[in-house]
Amino acid sequence: MTKKDLVTFAENFLPHAAPAFRNGKACMITKAPNKNFILDKHPEHDNIFIAAGFSGHGFKYSSAIGEIISQQITEKKSELDISAFSITNCLSAANH
Repeated sequence: MTKKDLVTFAENFLPHAAPAFRNGKACMITKAPNKNFILDKHPEHDNIFIAAGFSGHGFKYSSAIGEIISQQITEKKSELDISAFSITNCLSAANH
């Protein structure tokens, strides 16, 4: 995406902001191969919990994810079934 692309977008959707546009950057989107989040303990280090792959919309789930992470760290398990978000599922999808 170029600066011209961003200015054109601003002119079309934010006409009052377009003249003030100075600079912009595209963000990196992080998605796991199976397009799910990763919520799992590290396969080799039990004291590391991984929460990743939210692709910019994880904030919508932040309260539930925070609860899951808290439970995983303090109790070593979650009240919610998070098996769909395991590293194993992610890696299986990557190999297909």
